[in-house]
Amino acid sequence: MEFDFDRWAYDPAADLPDQDFDLMLHDVSFLPFLVDTAADPACPKQRYCAMVLEEYTRRLLSGGMELDAIRAAATRGRGRELAGEWAAYAERVLDYHDRPGPVNRAKAEQMAHDLLVGDLHRHAMRGVPLTVALADPDSHWVGELGLPYPHLVYIHRDTGAFRPAFLRPLPPAEIAAVR
Repeated sequence: MEFDFDRWAYDPAADLPDQDFDLMLHDVSFLPFLVDTAADPACPKQRYCAMVLEEYTRRLLSGGMELDAIRAAATRGRGRELAGEWAAYAERVLDYHDRPGPVNRAKAEQMAHDLLVGDLHRHAMRGVPLTVALADPDSHWVGELGLPYPHLVYIHRDTGAFRPAFLRPLPPAEIAAVR
C-alpha cells in the first residue's frame, strides 16, 4: 500500500486509514519524516508525530534494535521544537542501554518513567500510578505502571541493565538474568 506521509502529516483533516495504521510509522525509514514533522510548528500533526517517535523509541530499545538509527534521528532532531524534546528523551534512554552503572531509587524512578511512560506521553498517563520497589531478588528494582495489564521494567541495581516485561511479571530466575 502506498502511503504519502507528507500529504497526511500536513493535511489537518487527514486520518490514518485504520486504527492500527500508525504502527506502520514504526519503521526506521519513517524516522527522518517523523523528526522533521515533529520539528515543524506549522505541521498540524507535530505532537502526534513526536509521540509516535517516543513510542517507537521505547519499542526499539526494549529489544535493543536499531540503536544507531535512533541515535542518528536524535542528532537530526536536537534543538528543533518537539523533535528536540524527543531527542533529549532518546539520548537519555540510549544512555540507559549503555548501562549507566549503579542505580539508586531516584535513578530507578527516572528510568522506569522513561522506559514505561516517556516525556511526551506524561500528560496522557498522568492519572496512572508508577511505582518503583525492590524486586525479588533485591539486586533489582522493578518499576510498574498501574494499568489493568502489567507494564513492568526490571533494572539491575549495580549495572543499570534493564528488561521490560509486558502482560506478566518475570519469575525470579529471569529477573536474576538481567545483568
